[in-house]
Amino acid sequence: MNQNSGNSTEKDVDLFYLIKKIGKLIDRIGFYFYRLILFAKRNIVILLILLAVGIGGGYLLDSLKTERYRHEIIVVPNYGSTPYLYEYVDGMTYKNALIEKVEIEPIINVYEFVKERYQNMELIKQFSLSNVAFAKYEKNAGVEQYYRYHLLTIYTNEVEDANLAVNQFLSKLNEDPYFLNRQKVEIENTSKTIDELNLSIDNINNILGKFSTSESRAGEVNIDNYSELNELVSVKKNIAEDLSRHKIIQLEQQKVIYDTSRILNIRESQITYKYILPLLLIFGFFGVVCLKRLASRYETYKSGNHN
Repeated sequence: MNQNSGNSTEKDVDLFYLIKKIGKLIDRIGFYFYRLILFAKRNIVILLILLAVGIGGGYLLDSLKTERYRHEIIVVPNYGSTPYLYEYVDGMTYKNALIEKVEIEPIINVYEFVKERYQNMELIKQFSLSNVAFAKYEKNAGVEQYYRYHLLTIYTNEVEDANLAVNQFLSKLNEDPYFLNRQKVEIENTSKTIDELNLSIDNINNILGKFSTSESRAGEVNIDNYSELNELVSVKKNIAEDLSRHKIIQLEQQKVIYDTSRILNIRESQITYKYILPLLLIFGFFGVVCLKRLASRYETYKSGNHN
């Protein structure tokens, strides 16, 4: 019983000590705040001048700023032109007055990449073994060419000529002779592939049609020979999906760098100097005063040690 009383007394003492320390801390903060108010009162003229200069200078800087707009274009580099596209963007000198800056990065869609062909799964495994994060783009990792869609971001200081700037930029990209010649070959190959896929679907439809017609002569088709009918339907579905994908590819092969969509004239948020500059000047003044007081204190301390 005495032991419990002793523990209770110790806890009361610790709690009282903690409350006392917190009270002293609050008093100290209040004292420093009071000193800050007195300092501001003594230097009210200087602070008002800094505030006026900051607001005036901020308005002046804001008036000199030019508006900046962002234009986002999703593009498909065809015919192995992805490295060419990235090198072109990285090597730009921005001689065109309409364009201030251009950025590009791939749009990551691992599911579509794997779905495109089985070998891509093995490719992802190899990247994983090489410590390359395929699902997260890292610049200069050399994996840009494995992504189909890319986000091209163009920055301009004009809104009226946004389409003109984007069209000029893409037109320049699509003038390369090598890729234009390669375009003719690959478009022809894609058309042949689409024809073959259509023929395969027609052949499967002919086979399936024999099961649904009542005019089939007995013995012409033995259903036991087609016990894997469900598999045949599944093959048709896969061919149809492949056909749809190749038709999309055919559509996107119209240009070397094909733009699938555009979002233009996204206004960029910029720093508002009329709010930031006054605060910087006032905090700078407080900082200079504090440094001067610290320097004065250290000089006094140094003189006392020297004596």
